[in-house]
Amino acid sequence: QLLLLYSKLDRLVSKLHGGSSELASPLKHVWDDIVNDNPSVAEYLAKHIDMQFRNAKLQNSQKFQEQCMQLFCHLQAKDIFEAFYKRDLAKRLLLGKVVSMDVERSMVTLLKAECGAGYTSKMEGMFQDVEWSRETMARYKQSQSLLPVEDISSSSGSGSSVVDMEVQVLTTGYWPVYPQYPNLIVPPYLQLQQERFWNHYKTKYQGRRMTWQYALGNCSVKALFGTKKYELVVSLCQALVLLCFNDTAEDEKGGGWTLPQIMAKTGLEDRSECERLLQSLSLGKDGTRVLRKIDYVDPTTVTASTTSSDTKKKKKPRLVVGDHDVFTINEKFESRMRKIKINNIQWKETKEEHDKLVKGVSRDRLYLIDAVLVRILKARKTILHQQLIPQVLEQVKVPAQPSDIKKRIESLIEREYMERDEQDRNRYKYLA
Repeated sequence: QLLLLYSKLDRLVSKLHGGSSELASPLKHVWDDIVNDNPSVAEYLAKHIDMQFRNAKLQNSQKFQEQCMQLFCHLQAKDIFEAFYKRDLAKRLLLGKVVSMDVERSMVTLLKAECGAGYTSKMEGMFQDVEWSRETMARYKQSQSLLPVEDISSSSGSGSSVVDMEVQVLTTGYWPVYPQYPNLIVPPYLQLQQERFWNHYKTKYQGRRMTWQYALGNCSVKALFGTKKYELVVSLCQALVLLCFNDTAEDEKGGGWTLPQIMAKTGLEDRSECERLLQSLSLGKDGTRVLRKIDYVDPTTVTASTTSSDTKKKKKPRLVVGDHDVFTINEKFESRMRKIKINNIQWKETKEEHDKLVKGVSRDRLYLIDAVLVRILKARKTILHQQLIPQVLEQVKVPAQPSDIKKRIESLIEREYMERDEQDRNRYKYLA
């Protein structure tokens, strides 16, 4: 709505006054107040761009980008926008949600022109990683094609088909931090593929370390329900959960697994994540429920009246997963589609995740204020408090209050970067 209102007023000013600065300048100050009055505008603008860039029907993307940049220019909290935009850009690149790479690059170019190369360096690094990964995989596949057939087939393990694996190599500093699952139990045939790629990679680039980001992996799993074959497009962790049900002979209860048992078999130690995985496979929308959830009923609470009423009325399974609930293969699963994408249940955005991102931006602001303070003191050697505060506010270019700067001054004095003048307590001196 802000974008529409901005465009409407911009056209009105151009039409009535021919774009003269007499009305445009006061209007600019009004927009500065409107945009910066609500601290969430930067976040909402980044999310709106993400939603539009995922839309394949987006028309006139250049005009849309120009409208977004007009609003972006009024933002003071550009660091908040950067944090959310960078996170959403990473998701689009890694999950294959990019509709047009040219549009993505064009937006980053506009941001770079407005805020400088430092603002977009990590975003440009993401693009470089995606291109470089594509080239690396092409070289890897070419090297594999030169191997004897016996060596290639042996990598799939005994009794299993050849697994085709695509790898994206990401530079740690460019991308957001994702959950780590260090104890995840990966099937042997996938481990062999990982080792083959790592052996190829380390011969080309010595001295580098590689950490597998299992939270970002996705798989295509072939499944057989009765006589019908399906291809399930799932995340790596979802695939590991499904593979547990190939071992129904190990289960004494006849093919069912509980949440603690699945956590032990997969090595997934995050209970909430495992719970979401099981919910996505058993309680999702119609056509994706490949597992069946059997709620545990405490025998001590069951009475004759409740059992008779339960038989008449079919109860829906509980959404919450308990330790004693049992999951089995859904033998009645059917779908008209042969290729089915099962999305993991993602809470829209947990308050904890949101607060963590905002907290990280706030922490970076403190470092920025520290750097500006030291730079000014280093150049001036000595300065009055009344002169220092306005200079810092002018240079940081992010929302900051004089009280925030005073706290950072005290912190720098404690760390002996600066000190107060003994003769004049309002004057600061730089300590080399």
